[in-house]
Amino acid sequence: DTKMNSIANFDVFLDANMIIYISQFKKYDVATWLNTLYNRIYVHIEVLDELRLAQARDLCTTQIELSNWILFDPENSDILNDDQFEIYNSFLYEVRKDFTDFQLTRPEKRTTDKGDIGILAGCRTLSIAVISTQDGDFEKVINTNNYVVNTEEDESGEDVPIEVHNLEMLLLLCVMNNIATLPQVKKFISVVTTHPKRILDSLESKLRDTK
Repeated sequence: DTKMNSIANFDVFLDANMIIYISQFKKYDVATWLNTLYNRIYVHIEVLDELRLAQARDLCTTQIELSNWILFDPENSDILNDDQFEIYNSFLYEVRKDFTDFQLTRPEKRTTDKGDIGILAGCRTLSIAVISTQDGDFEKVINTNNYVVNTEEDESGEDVPIEVHNLEMLLLLCVMNNIATLPQVKKFISVVTTHPKRILDSLESKLRDTK
């Protein structure tokens, strides 16, 4: 399980929906919460391309320009060397096939999963064990296909499953690590989500369980 009692000092891929949530909220600098919580924050170039809202795209490009976030462009040799690029393309092919199989099980098929596929291929190439997303498809595909990575953070040297930090988990970690207060988190959730009470009730329950 996630190391919830200390700063989650590990690398993460950020999905488009999280960037949109953060960009919609102006009262607090939620991007700084993430920058404090995580080590390296990667944004896949396919995810950047998906950001149609100007405020979300501006937030993302600003964080990249400030070197707070890293633009994961697989064709950039500063990101992947030649060997890693070959490995990435192999994973990309595999994950694309797995997503195609997964789409057959969904009643409603989205037209594209390019960002999701790129994120998972990137995680497997760089051994990044965390994705921050509100998209439930990730966990289903990860669990169905047993995607694991071997990270430096895991001292046992054993493979660990890629883990999803949804909004609730992300904010739980922020409160537990004194990065944000519960009132700040409540305000954020009430502004950016359509069902804030459900998330808040679950969040407060988990906080009680950790005391």
